[in-house]
Amino acid sequence: MKLVVDVMEAPLWLCPDHTVRMALAIMKGLCTELIAVVEGGVYLGTVDWKDLVGAKGDEPLLRVMRKDAPFISSKASIREAADT
Repeated sequence: MKLVVDVMEAPLWLCPDHTVRMALAIMKGLCTELIAVVEGGVYLGTVDWKDLVGAKGDEPLLRVMRKDAPFISSKASIREAADT
């Protein structure tokens, strides 16, 4: 059975004190629409383009991130991830 880790690209995350400006630059450079926000190895939430558009560039991600986004372990099966 394939796991999420088997199909993942390189892990992509930022810290909650990184800025909106930094997140936008990284997302543009890597052509991604979503980034996890992690601190000390703990998943806190996500940010996507909709969260960042209109926010001040120096605003920390902690203030604009979505805390209700589901977390899927890299060790979860593809089926579990699809169900989530």
